Amino acid sequence: MFIQNMKNNEDFKYKFEKAILVGSSGDLLNKESSDFINSFPVVIRMNDSPIYNFEKDVGNKTTIRIVNFKAIGNVLNPNFLKEFVNTEYLILCTNNHNDRYKFQHLSRLFPKLKLYIFTPYAIEYNDKLFLKYTKRPRKQSGSWITTGWMSLFFLINYVKEKHIIGFGGEYPNSKYHYYSKSNLTQKSYYIQHETSSNGHRFITEKDVFVKWIQEFNLIFHKL
Repeated sequence: MFIQNMKNNEDFKYKFEKAILVGSSGDLLNKESSDFINSFPVVIRMNDSPIYNFEKDVGNKTTIRIVNFKAIGNVLNPNFLKEFVNTEYLILCTNNHNDRYKFQHLSRLFPKLKLYIFTPYAIEYNDKLFLKYTKRPRKQSGSWITTGWMSLFFLINYVKEKHIIGFGGEYPNSKYHYYSKSNLTQKSYYIQHETSSNGHRFITEKDVFVKWIQEFNLIFHKL
C-alpha cells in the first residue's frame, strides 16, 4: 500500500522486529557510536549519507537506504556505489514514478539489492499527515517533506521496536551533514529553510517528530 517493488509492483510486506534509523546530522561526529549502531539487526540510512571514512562515528552496516528524488544523482554517482555492497533494500521517495528506471542497473551490479518505491498513495497520505499535525496544507505552505519525515514514517509502519540516533538539533552549531565539506551549521540551515518561500520546514517537522516519539514509542538516543 505505502511501498511497492520497483519491478513488479508487489507490496513491501516486511515487518522488522528492531531497527535504528541513523540520521545525517553533524551531531554524530566524534561521538564514536559505531559499536552501538552496528549492534542493531537493521540499520536504516538516508540519501547519500556514507559509512566509508566515517565508520567510527556512524558504523559500517546498512540494511535499508531511503532516498529522496533530489539525492538520486548523488547515490548513483560511481564513487558512491560501494555503499550498496552490503545494502539489502533501497526505497525511493519521489513524485515522479519514472525515476524508478534510473535504478535498474543497480540490480545488475548488486543482485541481492531489493529496489522499492513509495507509492503515490504514500505521498498523498503524508501530505494529509502534514496537514493533520501542522494545520497547514503542505503544498500551499511551500513545504518540502524531508527524507527524515519519510524515514520516520517507514520506521513507524514497518518496524516494531523503533530507535533513532543522529537526527539533528542536539548541538545547534554542528554541521548540517556529518559528511558535508561545508561548515554551514544545522541551526543556520534550519532557520534559512523555515523562513524561505519554498523549502524544508525542519523546525516545524521536529515539532511533529516530538509528538511521534510519544505517540508511536520511538526511542531517541542522545549523543
